[in-house]
Formats: sequence, structure tokens, C-alpha cells
Amino acid sequence: MENINKMILKYPDPILNEDCKKCAWYPTMAILELHRNLIKIGTVGLAAPQVGYPLRVILVMGVPMVNPEILEFGKMLDSKEECLSVDGIYSVPRASDIRVKWLDHNMDTQEDIFFNDLACIIQHEVDHLDGILINKKGKKL
Repeated sequence: MENINKMILKYPDPILNEDCKKCAWYPTMAILELHRNLIKIGTVGLAAPQVGYPLRVILVMGVPMVNPEILEFGKMLDSKEECLSVDGIYSVPRASDIRVKWLDHNMDTQEDIFFNDLACIIQHEVDHLDGILINKKGKKL
């Protein structure tokens, strides 16, 4: 059986700089790999490019979001963040609340508003899908 346990890619891996492709199907293997790593590492969010899949998929608090799109941004604040793909702690500008649209596990459209830490986590993961890392967007602390 093929070993599908991948390592988290680290900066400057070129996949982390890619603008990821939208999914026309449910990306089962990418989501399985995201779940495995989320549990193994004990983190709250991961993006598909971090595990080698240049697809527009994130996993936040165990929930897969396919083709996530941030529709509205609230008041901006400075968020203190770390990233599994980048060494260090950074201050990154983030919205305190966001409205997001995505496809769920049935590829049905969902839309919701997220606040505070959850809003920052989603923004961080969506940035990965656009090839934007915290070392490009934020200031190292």
C-alpha cells in the first residue's frame, strides 16, 4: 500500500508560492492528508499546498472547505501568528470578522460569518491558496 503520509512543506518550497487550482470534484486524497496531519500535529488549520496538493482546499477545526472565497472583511487588526511552513512568529493584518463562501463535503455551497480567532485562521489558510505566506504579508516579531 502506498504511504500517503506526507510531510508539511516548508518555505521556500515552490508549491507554497503557487496560486492553487479550483476543484471541480471533491478532493478526497488531499482532505484525507489534511486530516491526518491536523490530528498528528495537533493544529487547528491546514491548507492543501502545505501537504503538496496545489488545490483550493483548507481544513479548519476539522471542517473541510473546498474553493473557499472570502466575500467580506470587517475591521482590521494585528494578529500574532505562527505557520507550520514558515519559522517564527509574525504580526499579520487580519479582519476581525469575515463572510466566507465554500463548498462542503457534498460539493454544496455554504456561506457563513466567522469572528475573531476563527476568522484569522481562515484568512491565514486562504492566503496559502494564493501563494501568500506570513513572511510576505506580516512583520516578524
